[in-house]
Amino acid sequence: MAHEIHTDSHVPPPLTPIAASAFHASPTAALVVEISGIVIDANDSVTDLFGWSRTELIGSNAWALLDQPWLHTDAFDEHNVPRPGNHFDREVTVVRRNGEKVPVLTRISRLTDEETEPALYLVSCQDLASAEEVRRRGLAEAEIDQLTECLTRTAFIRHLDEMLSLASLSDVAVALLFVDMDDFKEINDLYGHPVGDALLRHAAREFARVLAEEVADGAGTIGRLGGDEFAIAIPVTEPDAAGRLALTVAERIGEVIRLPFVVDDITLRTSASVGLATFPQDERERSELFRAADIAMYTAKRTRGEQRVFAFDRTMKDGLEAEKAIVRDVRYALAHDSFEIHYQPLVDFTSRRLLGFEALLRMRCTDPTATGPTTEAPARPGPTAPGAAPTTAEAPALRPPDAFLPVAARYGLMGLITRWVVHHATAEYAAVAGLFDPDVRLCLNVPTSDFEAPDFPDLVRGALSDSGLSAHNLELEVTEAEPAGDFPALKTHMDDLGADGISFSLDDFGTGFSCLGLVRELPFSRLKLDRSFLHPSEGYRGRDVVAAIVHLASLLKVNLLAEGIESARQVDALVELGAFQGQGFLFGRPMPADRLADWYREWSAA
Repeated sequence: MAHEIHTDSHVPPPLTPIAASAFHASPTAALVVEISGIVIDANDSVTDLFGWSRTELIGSNAWALLDQPWLHTDAFDEHNVPRPGNHFDREVTVVRRNGEKVPVLTRISRLTDEETEPALYLVSCQDLASAEEVRRRGLAEAEIDQLTECLTRTAFIRHLDEMLSLASLSDVAVALLFVDMDDFKEINDLYGHPVGDALLRHAAREFARVLAEEVADGAGTIGRLGGDEFAIAIPVTEPDAAGRLALTVAERIGEVIRLPFVVDDITLRTSASVGLATFPQDERERSELFRAADIAMYTAKRTRGEQRVFAFDRTMKDGLEAEKAIVRDVRYALAHDSFEIHYQPLVDFTSRRLLGFEALLRMRCTDPTATGPTTEAPARPGPTAPGAAPTTAEAPALRPPDAFLPVAARYGLMGLITRWVVHHATAEYAAVAGLFDPDVRLCLNVPTSDFEAPDFPDLVRGALSDSGLSAHNLELEVTEAEPAGDFPALKTHMDDLGADGISFSLDDFGTGFSCLGLVRELPFSRLKLDRSFLHPSEGYRGRDVVAAIVHLASLLKVNLLAEGIESARQVDALVELGAFQGQGFLFGRPMPADRLADWYREWSAA
């Protein structure tokens, strides 16, 4: 028998534009009701389920439409209903307008706080008979990640949307955490995918355990977004506490993942980078909330230290936009040859003999209005700095390598840049090499990761062949500031290219990774002492350290060259310690290839 529908006039609750849009656009039938069951608002999806229109349902009694005894007893009263921010699910029978009875899963959530009168509730109804809705008492298998038993990306986003819709209708916050497993690819490559899969299952179980321990009633949803990246959404009934709770959960996740995990007698030690953002404090749209948590996680990922948990703030977003602008400029420079190479002389400052030129990359600003760091302020030509660059007014704005190379490395562009530099620097230097003594070298700084690449020897030999530059005029610098990821490949390539007559130097000596091991195992002919050892703040034992390095170089029968020399006082101190080679502004600033001849004439005449 069809139930009677009343059309008493009720005023719908005030909704924010975002909440109202989500409520009315939802494909799930939803009602806003009072404790008595009177419907004060409904969305258009109710027509498909109930048979009555939205306007017909407003003012009717919802409990009369849901044919379940507990709704008509004391089991549902103001003392036994969901608290704000929580909900309970019931399977009931809906009586449609035509009298048909349909099994429905209802979710009843309180929208207003406990002091607001009248109390309002959201009743959402999903047809269990529909093949396209969630199956009875659970999610469809397609929505569960079979490896970790977390929600799939699509299912998680849907759950998050529902959570945000409820939060928009009430004074509830939502904390969103993005979790990325550090070094997961390396674990997969080293031990195989079964071990990597076991680690992901372990991580998912630990995330669930943390939620159960830290969040009231274990509320929260875990999804696997793909690969080794997870997301966690947590409803928080006290909005002011959302950030603190999210941070607590994030830090606990970091702690449990750092604990050793044993699989197949292999002990794994890893870590996780966690970014968090909250609704509505950080963002109010799901897509923007997703992006905010992702930005925070990215910030944690690229921070090499103990701090692997970051909460979103606006400066992160601004910083990411700035990085993207740099990446666009680097890609443009690669496509349009808008890089420049400047050359800084290396000299023996006792004999005034020219040893070589280090190639230093610059990038032209592609936007004439762009602001940001440019090359060092040029000095006027003179006896202590011959061949200085033109003034800023005479030359286009240039960005120094520190302003774009770290970003390029994070976005995987260093290989392309290295290829460009090797070809262009050898060609430019070959055109002027005849002006100098036959043993003056071109020095190219090559990232360790590019040096270890399988095709690196072919790249160098191809550039030498194309330019006509002799292998004896090329010196490749490996920076100690980067760890050697594939040491055997690095050594093999150095031995291979060394047989052709190419020489090698170790840049930034004294500041990086395993310096003595590198010096002992690899065929370096020159160590370049990092400029920090010449700085006044080097420490009270700085002179002793430099003296020890000078002595070490002598024992190893390799040359020692000091970087960053800017004063005659530094030269005197180095000579007193037995070091005679250097580079720095005192001898010459980095300059374009067409200025090298002028610099050399001035240097030779001084």
